[in-house]
Amino acid sequence: METAIATSGRIELEKCAAGVLGHAVLLERARRVAALGDWIAGFDAFRTIACSRDAVSAACFFVDSWCAADVRAGRFDPYSLPIVTPTEQHADAAADVAAVALGNVVDGVTGELAVSSIRLSASRAMRMPEAQVVAEAVGVDSIGPVWLSAQVSRCATEGRPLVSIVHQWRRQQDYQYWPGRIEETLRFEASRALARQRLEVLGAQINALETQLRGGDWLEAESNR
Repeated sequence: METAIATSGRIELEKCAAGVLGHAVLLERARRVAALGDWIAGFDAFRTIACSRDAVSAACFFVDSWCAADVRAGRFDPYSLPIVTPTEQHADAAADVAAVALGNVVDGVTGELAVSSIRLSASRAMRMPEAQVVAEAVGVDSIGPVWLSAQVSRCATEGRPLVSIVHQWRRQQDYQYWPGRIEETLRFEASRALARQRLEVLGAQINALETQLRGGDWLEAESNR
């Protein structure tokens, strides 16, 4: 198991990512995914399997760079990333961006591993350890309260009422969408446990939203007077 990129190198990596991503929301997401990637790369599964944590960190900062140009042009809402399922086309585009951007901030071997891990991260058949970590980090980050934030942003964009989020959540509960997604898309039990924990928080937020939207909280307060 390797040590992570030194602090000075990490700062340079973040600066490079900030310049490429060009939006505070994208950089915020990149930092979260990178932190998750470093955590996941430390799992027991990677103690006996070679996995470059430096490459994982570099890849995590650029895995969403496929949308950076569209965000700058106003064609893509950066808040919606948690509800977008990355495709192989997205991964290829992000890898192409990373191949250019990482040249001056990491060594050649690390850069090649990072680019390859991004390119393979959206493939269900990938076996590359670094790609598995990147995909896991993206998957875990997209579960929890950020899902609600993304849905609120989408409602604003599409002119839908907030209650549509509640209805969507209830339908997902009916057909066990989230348990299935966790089991199918996350490889490691520690990741799954964190995702389930985040879902509990999200469920409480949805319940609170529903209560406020139907006036249940003030009606209850009034009845207790």
